[in-house]
Amino acid sequence: MNIEIEIFKNKKKISLLIILFFVLVGCGVAFTAHGYSLNAKGHVEISSALISQNTHPASNHAYEVNPSNNYQSEPAPMGIADYGIGPNNSAYSYNTTSFLGIIKIGDLSVKNSTTQSPNLTFQLNVNLEFQYSGATYVYWVQDVAFLNSATDTVYFIDNIWNMSAYQANMHNSTVSGNGTIYPANGVLFYYDYASSSLPGAYVNLKTPMTIQLKVDSMLNSTGSPGVVFQYQDGFGWQTYDNVNFSFAKSVSNDPGFVVNGTTYEPSGGFFDSELILGGPGGGSSTTDITSNVNLELQYWNGNNYQEISNAFNYGSNTGESINNVISNAYYYNSNGSLYENISSGKGTLGQVYNSNQISSLALKAPINGGTVSINGTNTSFTGSGFNLTLSPGSYAVKVYYQNVLYYSTNVVLQGGENLILYANEYLVTFSETGLPKASQWWVNLTHGSYNSKSGTLSFYVPNGTYNFNITRLNLNYRPNLTQGTFSVSGSSVNISVDFYKVLYNITFTENSLPTNTQWSILYENTTFYSINGTVTIQVTNGTQNFTVDNLTNYYVANYTYSVIVDGSNATQQVLFLKYAAINGTVDPPNSVLTINGNQVVFSNGEFSYKAVEGNYTIVVRDAGYYTYIRNYTVVPGQNISLSINLTKIPAPQSKIPGYEALGIMAVILAIAGVGAAVVRRR
Repeated sequence: MNIEIEIFKNKKKISLLIILFFVLVGCGVAFTAHGYSLNAKGHVEISSALISQNTHPASNHAYEVNPSNNYQSEPAPMGIADYGIGPNNSAYSYNTTSFLGIIKIGDLSVKNSTTQSPNLTFQLNVNLEFQYSGATYVYWVQDVAFLNSATDTVYFIDNIWNMSAYQANMHNSTVSGNGTIYPANGVLFYYDYASSSLPGAYVNLKTPMTIQLKVDSMLNSTGSPGVVFQYQDGFGWQTYDNVNFSFAKSVSNDPGFVVNGTTYEPSGGFFDSELILGGPGGGSSTTDITSNVNLELQYWNGNNYQEISNAFNYGSNTGESINNVISNAYYYNSNGSLYENISSGKGTLGQVYNSNQISSLALKAPINGGTVSINGTNTSFTGSGFNLTLSPGSYAVKVYYQNVLYYSTNVVLQGGENLILYANEYLVTFSETGLPKASQWWVNLTHGSYNSKSGTLSFYVPNGTYNFNITRLNLNYRPNLTQGTFSVSGSSVNISVDFYKVLYNITFTENSLPTNTQWSILYENTTFYSINGTVTIQVTNGTQNFTVDNLTNYYVANYTYSVIVDGSNATQQVLFLKYAAINGTVDPPNSVLTINGNQVVFSNGEFSYKAVEGNYTIVVRDAGYYTYIRNYTVVPGQNISLSINLTKIPAPQSKIPGYEALGIMAVILAIAGVGAAVVRRR
């Protein structure tokens, strides 16, 4: 983003120009880790342990998207970002209704080397997506804290860019909020700023300070999507803008904010989420003189805010940047939660942790909201559990429901572990037999569905009686137990389900064979015989292929059959035709006989040839004889009898009788003609 801001002394009039552009550079990687606490003087102290080392440059790997496309080294937008790239460069995606950026500043001083400006921005940048009227819309959403590092004066601005296509625009007719539409280099975008009348806006903070930025995705009463912009810097949460995309009524799909490492935005940017430091605007850069800043980037998982599971230490969707920054991943000793620390010095760019290096801890319980305490640090959650991203380690976990201790345990988390705790619930296991390997099937309860691709499906539920039904992806199989009831009373429950093939009959009926003639059909390497005119084969749904063999005196009009079975029995006619016969004698008996180019072997001058319906050319050759060629049209069951006698070619003679006399006579006539011509001249 590019920001030019003019602040008048009375703080009543503000002019903003925000211009977005992309810079095509790249990055490298390295990281370390530690924790921090605030001492009595209010400064951040580093005090913890290493998360991981020896990561590799992003440019050495082939991502689905490449985070190093825009920045390779400082100056860059430094902080913490989720590109949808996990362990071993694997791509993933998720969506959420809210992102939360937490900025904890113990010490911070920046200066632009050219202008000597002490200003910088903290930017929470995310992507909003929804589908409307058959089209997908993508918007880049920015919740920004503008900070003067000399006076610690802070104020807040937001902007939205249309990323649905290259150089797409925002319009006053399609979006509404406290802000307005403004042009920048031929592109229209939306911007707003927090009024100075709001608590915490245009105030001088003191270190150590905490600034929080939050964006929420929502649907209004008409079904139009929107974004709520909020901040919190010690004066309570403040909503300073509420933007509605008024053109999109009753959207068909509203994922909210999207992180996706498998593809780029339609305009070419990243579907990432990022909390970064950068210059104060205009694509400007600044330099970190001294800093001790912790950044946390969290998303709403449906029950609680959770730290991202895979983190890079730089963003890519903004033009503002900072130089002389070391950005590393750390965790708090007290509760294992993760953060990114910003300090001054020469740093490198890259992925600083992934889900194979950290852990997640989840709870499933038959309650509706509560508080979880991790080593004494409390986090609220809604619904029937929580999910937290933590550093590997040992933790005392306590769950409170309606202010009463509900569940307590101690856990040891390993790197890459996803531990789920089940409180006052008991294991229910469904075991299936009969399904092909890796077939997906479901057990559906009144409160949710569970699925598996293996022979067992297990889940935890509290005491009670449950109705269930069983469904499967492969409709060629049917469970012997489609629905039922089970009860849980303080112990585990095991239920067996047998799947069997759903079969349908295909009946083949032959036509034209004599009574009691045996014929056969080949299906999946098995031959089925019949002498009563029909063959019935049991098959599953789908297109089934069959082969019918010819008989000694009959042949099939079609050699192969494809029959579509769609939930019911099917029939198929098989037409047999009687071979035609081409018989006869040939003289001389040693001649060569071909029918349609194929030589027919015969003996003693007699031949017999079985023919199907069609056109045939019969050729007989022998040295010294004229060649015999005849064309015939053959119908089923026809009997053609031939007697072929080749005509001998006469032998040539060396002289023609009377030739000499004819020659003498020609000479005499020629001379007489010459004489007559001479007489006429005279």
